[in-house]
Amino acid sequence: MRLCEMLRPRFADGYRKWRYDRDRARRPVEFIERFCCIPSGRKFGRPMALEPYEKFVIEVAFGFVDDDGCRQFNEVFWYIAKKNGKALSLDTPIPTPDGYKTMADIHPGDYVYGVDGKPSKVLVESEIFDKPMYLVTFEDGEQVKASADHVWTVQHRCFRRNDNGKNKNLSSKTYHGHHIDQEHRTVDLTTEEIAQDVCYTSSNGYRTYNWRVPMSAPIEHEEANLPIDPYTFGVWLGDGASASNRVTCDDRDLEEMTMNVAR
Repeated sequence: MRLCEMLRPRFADGYRKWRYDRDRARRPVEFIERFCCIPSGRKFGRPMALEPYEKFVIEVAFGFVDDDGCRQFNEVFWYIAKKNGKALSLDTPIPTPDGYKTMADIHPGDYVYGVDGKPSKVLVESEIFDKPMYLVTFEDGEQVKASADHVWTVQHRCFRRNDNGKNKNLSSKTYHGHHIDQEHRTVDLTTEEIAQDVCYTSSNGYRTYNWRVPMSAPIEHEEANLPIDPYTFGVWLGDGASASNRVTCDDRDLEEMTMNVAR
């Protein structure tokens, strides 16, 4: 956005000896989308379809020329954060230190919980995209609406470990062109890629899901004085009587539960 604001006056009025040539700017974009294909992954061989921000950067790099047709920029250093521009529905509930907020209500300066369970500050807010969406349903019934190009860190059913702690069927370092994190047994795939390979059906008709999303670390809240100890409250919710402060447990758990509740 900052680059757009800085360059906006230059498109119409030029800048020093440089002027914007729209035909020169569009030429490489049209070449890429007409002749270039995706080199790896599940979309291997498909024609490239550039995102608007990608077209903008390419057009800026090639579009500014002088009266002799020489380009202003001969080299471009383009640094893009991982998972740039991946979309969730604006009504998606997001856990924050201040309670749940929708995606539409989260802005730079707010905090959300990261995969490590710690609060993480929002630095940048993207524009609102209009993209193909999927309704993703998890095995516990939870649902989320995510864009087709939203990137998920997932584990395949074949990535699990055997009793010796070694990975089964994970000799390859890539999965359909995507790098496999050997330590965590995960791979980054888009919603669309996962949708193309959701289930596995064996020869005897047994059906199972291929992918799972690893659990995030427990959320870390600031310390607070609570009217009921969290462990005790959890025990009562799980094994307590709804009309009193009684708790029921097996004899084998009595000593440990008594110790934990009494602390």
